[in-house]
Amino acid sequence: MPNTQPINDNASVTRGIVERAAAAGAVRVWPIGAASVGSKGEALAEIAAMKDAGIVAVSDDGKPVATARLMRQVMDYCRALDLPVIDHCEDPSLFAGGVMREGPRSIRLGLKGIPAQSESICVGRDVEVAMLTGARLHIAHMSTRASLEYVRAAKKQGLPVTCEVTPHHFTLIDEDVRYDSHYKMNPPLASREDRAALIEGLADGSVDAIATDHAPHHPSSKDVEFDRAPFGITGFETALALGLSELLHPGKISLKRLVELFTTGPARVLGIERKIAADEPADLTIFSPDVAWTFRAADSPSKSRNTPFDGRSFRGAPMATVVAGRIVYRR
Repeated sequence: MPNTQPINDNASVTRGIVERAAAAGAVRVWPIGAASVGSKGEALAEIAAMKDAGIVAVSDDGKPVATARLMRQVMDYCRALDLPVIDHCEDPSLFAGGVMREGPRSIRLGLKGIPAQSESICVGRDVEVAMLTGARLHIAHMSTRASLEYVRAAKKQGLPVTCEVTPHHFTLIDEDVRYDSHYKMNPPLASREDRAALIEGLADGSVDAIATDHAPHHPSSKDVEFDRAPFGITGFETALALGLSELLHPGKISLKRLVELFTTGPARVLGIERKIAADEPADLTIFSPDVAWTFRAADSPSKSRNTPFDGRSFRGAPMATVVAGRIVYRR
């Protein structure tokens, strides 16, 4: 995502990301360019130049494209370039000052709530603009039933609208939130009914991908009062395990569907053809659906440990990853 320093809103930053990723050689990195200059929601970024440099989509990441008018400009431009527009959906006027989902739990904790409509109103706006422009629209980290219904309606009309759900949104709900900033994420954890709808969407094909929304933070920034802490949790190390433990083993979705949500689904969203076949890139994850293990954040190789899943036991885990035919990780 373009929430880098500097923000990825021009070709030179895009090239820098591509070059650093190639030098590291341990993972494929697909840069996403900012939709607006500085992600400020005022003027179009250098989208065509960034595409030439290697971006695969545009987004203003942790904030929505500011206005319907700007979104139309972005979509018109991206349709001509065949780039998807990825939007973080929230209505800032409803979201303002909120730190978790509005409801009985936010009242009990004394925390300012964010209504579910903050997300779904923006999703509705984006779907309407996608209808107007015909551009490819992807809804990031969708968390509400109403948002899913907008996406379903768009798909029925044949619009190129896709969406993703995070592992923490199909696992946790607002009732799980404690006065612990590791439970503070955006979108916030939603209701039990919303989670049930998301799982149904994952199973029936309405949801196109599982994405981590991985948001690492320095421990000192999270070790503060809930209201002051930044939004976001890490997710790479627990994503597949949560999918196996929460979706596959309880029989909510099939193994084939789970694999699709982690692989060909995201590839289709970005317009990247990926398959296991001769003469194709050998980028593979080898996993066991049954290995038992416990996630310990203190043992993580990551620089960030902001996770609500510390100490959680799982059934299933990645055992190795292969990039371009080379084993780069072995459990």
